[in-house]
Amino acid sequence: MTRKITNKTVAIVGTVALAAVIASTSPVWTPLFAKGSQMTGFKRFPPEHFFSDPKQIALGKAIYDGDLAAVERLIPGTDLNKPGINGGTPILYALQETVPVEQDGSSKRFAILSALVKAGANPDPDSADSDKPGALDFILLRKSNFAFRALLDGGLDPNHLRHGEEPLIFSVASDDLMPSLKLLVDRRADIDKRDSLGRTAIDEALASYQFDAIDYLLAHGANPKNVDRLGTSFAWAVQVALNHVDPNWPRRPRLLTIRDRLVALGVTWPPTPPKVLRERMRAHGETPIPSPVLDK
Repeated sequence: MTRKITNKTVAIVGTVALAAVIASTSPVWTPLFAKGSQMTGFKRFPPEHFFSDPKQIALGKAIYDGDLAAVERLIPGTDLNKPGINGGTPILYALQETVPVEQDGSSKRFAILSALVKAGANPDPDSADSDKPGALDFILLRKSNFAFRALLDGGLDPNHLRHGEEPLIFSVASDDLMPSLKLLVDRRADIDKRDSLGRTAIDEALASYQFDAIDYLLAHGANPKNVDRLGTSFAWAVQVALNHVDPNWPRRPRLLTIRDRLVALGVTWPPTPPKVLRERMRAHGETPIPSPVLDK
C-alpha cells in the first residue's frame, strides 16, 4: 500500500488524528505536532533504538552527536535507505535530531540532512509494500522551512513528484507554509507543473481556500487560464466557490478579489463551462477524463 501522508490528509483528518496515524507508523516521530522549537514531550533516543545494522548504528551515533565530519566519513559503505527497526532510516533519524533546533537554520543538523540526501538518502521513498511515511512527509508539515531547504540543498529536485504522482509544489501551496512555497519558487520550481488530472498548484490552493498562496502564485506567473483534464478551468472553480460559499462568509471578499485579478489577467468572465471546454478538447484530439455529469 502506497503511503499518502500529505497536507491533503491533514485537511481531511485533522492534526490530532494524523498525529495518531504517524505515531503508529513511525517510532521516530512521536512528538510531531508540538509547535515551534518547543517540542512538548520530545525525547532523544540513541541509534540502537532504531538500527541493528552496525554501520547504521555508527552513522546514527555521529548523527546523534551532530558531528557532520563523522557523518560524511561514515556515509560511504552505509546503506542509507535500508529500513531499520520498525522501518526507521538514517534520514528519519537525522530529522528527529533537528527537532530541538527547528528555528536555528545555522545548525549543523540541517547540514547533516543535506549530506545524507546528497549521498543518496531518499526522503520520499515510494514502496508498494510500505505504508510508513518518509522524511519529506514530516518536513512538509513544518512551518519552518530549514529542513526543507536542507533537502533542496542536498539535491532534492524542486519539481520532484511526491510518491511519483503529485508535484512537490502542491504540498506547500498553503497559507501556513508560505516560507516553503517561496523557497520552492526561488529554486525555480515549475509553478504550472500539472498532476495526473491536469491540475496545478493554484487549483490545489483553491481547493482549501489558501488565498495567500493563490495570490503569491499568480504574482509569480502561475497560468490563470489552466484547464484540467476534466475540462474544468481555474476560473470556473472560482465561480463555483463564489456560488456555494455563504454570502456572509468573512473570507468571501478574497474570492471576489481573485476573480477581479483573473479578469485583469485576461480571463473571460463568466468563465466557460466545462461542457464547452470538454467539447473543445475533443475537437483538438484530446480525450477528457470521462464525466457524465460534466457532459450534461
